[in-house]
Amino acid sequence: MDAAPFADFFTFPQYSTTGSRSANNDTADEGATENRPAAADIEVTMVESHANLKVLSRKRPKQLLKMVLGLQNLRLTTLHLNVTSIAEMAFYSFSLKMVGTIQEDADCDSNL
Repeated sequence: MDAAPFADFFTFPQYSTTGSRSANNDTADEGATENRPAAADIEVTMVESHANLKVLSRKRPKQLLKMVLGLQNLRLTTLHLNVTSIAEMAFYSFSLKMVGTIQEDADCDSNL
């Protein structure tokens, strides 16, 4: 994954690199597992009930919609979203809030 333009956006970069395999190397590397590029580079930081999620991946149809719906299914509300794309790469930065945390549930119970 060519992540060079987005390298400064990650505090703890989680990039994976792979080399191409040729037909001559196949017998020498029989026992080795095949290296595959990552589907996405992801970084999450949490503070109490808030999370910052950074995702770098190749552009795919309906990718943003699927991510937002997936986050909602995990009870994460999107407070802010930034999308940047260059060529075939997309960088998504989400500011999220956890909905229905244990603390919020306790506060609701105490107000009854």
